[in-house]
Amino acid sequence: MHKKASNQFHFSIVGIDAELGMTFNIFQYPIFPGSIKKVWVMGDSLIWFTESEYESVASLHYYNASLVPNTEKRTIYKCAFSHRITSLRMDRNYIAIADDNGYVKVWCKHTLELKFEQNHAFYSQHISLFDGCLVISKPEIGLHVYHKIYPTASVIQIHNLKSDPNHCSTLKHTFSVDGQVQSLDSNSHFIFLIFEHKLIQVISKQSYSIIYSHKYDSFLTREIQRAHDDYIVVKEVSNDQRYRILNLVTRQWSDIIPSCAKKLWTVFDNIAVISNWSDKTLHVFDWKRNTQLLTLAIPEQISRRYIVMSVTELRIVIVDFYSNQVVVFKFG
Repeated sequence: MHKKASNQFHFSIVGIDAELGMTFNIFQYPIFPGSIKKVWVMGDSLIWFTESEYESVASLHYYNASLVPNTEKRTIYKCAFSHRITSLRMDRNYIAIADDNGYVKVWCKHTLELKFEQNHAFYSQHISLFDGCLVISKPEIGLHVYHKIYPTASVIQIHNLKSDPNHCSTLKHTFSVDGQVQSLDSNSHFIFLIFEHKLIQVISKQSYSIIYSHKYDSFLTREIQRAHDDYIVVKEVSNDQRYRILNLVTRQWSDIIPSCAKKLWTVFDNIAVISNWSDKTLHVFDWKRNTQLLTLAIPEQISRRYIVMSVTELRIVIVDFYSNQVVVFKFG
């Protein structure tokens, strides 16, 4: 995504095949500067939401580059500006949002039909979406202090969005945990929770029991960026954000991740690729051995208006939005 004029953005979706042949799908989107708040990309699908103070409206949009020639932008949902979207998720078949007024909504990505809707009375909810499994964390009403209510526990709901449509409910299981959930993620096997009282828990999706619990000593807010079966990537949210990787097997944090990391990607079982704020380089680390492996220099002709579009076990793709040049680094 890059801006062309004061009220015009280009969205660019770049496809790369095994022989490094590339296809570009570009469309223009007229907006007010700064109105795009969150973007989520998966394959050829792109979702994003905008906030317009002028119209007092927040809108959720969808674009699928694989539907050529029918590639127009679709507006899925509009709501009052006061219902600010806080979470945006997408998997192969569904699009999910949560807002700060307690609403959770899910649409089918292929038909754009609303498949799920829930409201939790003005308490914001955290959501995670993986292969049709929607996990929702919502606070329970708890302690009363000076005429205010402070949740002391959270309810975790697990919904199967692929369940028989003849059934009235998608709810598969529900349980409670102590404390207010601050960040939530999930994969095929586990649910990952970070609590406000500095605790990380990993819960089995099969038995719903706690298989791992870790107390940390930082006072910074933490968010789960990526969740894997044996490690999680956590971002400490502050003026100087920092990424850390927690090995769930050894229960050790990786200490080699530099504090100046702008963004971090993980591939294979032990490799972290990091871009820094300060220079035009990418750094490759073996985070399990706390070792820096190599530094990738981005070519001189690439401007500083580049973005790392993709990091996979095959390659790293960089696009310069000033010149539309593409740089590819291959693993192996």
